[in-house]
Amino acid sequence: MKKFLSLICVLSIAVACSACGKEPNPAGISLEEFEQISTGMSLTEAEEIFGGSIELGTVQLISETDNSKDGYYENVSVYKVIGETSGYAELEFTYHKEHMDLHPSINGLTSKKQYGLSYTQQSNIEADDSIFTESPIEETTAVENSQETTEFDYSDMSNEEFAEKIANDFSTEDVTFTIREYSDSVCFLNTNNENIRAHIGFSDYGNNIMLTLITDGGKDECYYVLLKALQSEVFNIPLDDQIDILAHFTVDEIDYEKGTLSITESINDNIRVIGIRL
Repeated sequence: MKKFLSLICVLSIAVACSACGKEPNPAGISLEEFEQISTGMSLTEAEEIFGGSIELGTVQLISETDNSKDGYYENVSVYKVIGETSGYAELEFTYHKEHMDLHPSINGLTSKKQYGLSYTQQSNIEADDSIFTESPIEETTAVENSQETTEFDYSDMSNEEFAEKIANDFSTEDVTFTIREYSDSVCFLNTNNENIRAHIGFSDYGNNIMLTLITDGGKDECYYVLLKALQSEVFNIPLDDQIDILAHFTVDEIDYEKGTLSITESINDNIRVIGIRL
């Protein structure tokens, strides 16, 4: 009886190995490792997760696009990563030379896709209690939160609550917004930086936010404030659109419209006024 059970185990392992189709490549990427890779990571950080590299032959540069223009540098590279046991993954990295290290969503991994990756054999046994269960195949998996946006409903907020929300969302480590004056129709926001100020206009037709930035001597602070503002859940702006808006802020003027949201900019010497209408 013991010999019979042993034979069953051997046959089961043989069937499982034949289903894999090839020996596992430890330098390849598994589905668990793919799920651990997140937006903003560098290629080196991603390689540390799955243990592969270009030198080991499991990572290959398949496309490189230069989107630079008018003194603005942008490079987009896509790498193919061979699967540990099956399939492969594609990792896209975007870099802006002028904004290096400003924000992980701008420099680093911006999207990822996987085609037929599988979990490691051991994890399949633990998860499904059966070596015969096939891992589900996802045709495309977007980087978490990179393109998914959640609608934020501010309709039930009072004007003061809305102003406090904006003040909090616009604040950075170096620039803090606070409410200076408030009325039924307008709210003025103070900051601890003389180069940056804002006010909010309230009406039955929507709210208008005016952000005034004096870039002479305070360009970095202004950039950070705009970056934080665009990330606010109030505006619900997709990541790709945020990057595009920041690019326009760097090289020309902002002119963005999507649904009920519009963002425009006027420039007079070193004074930049950004209007955000909801």
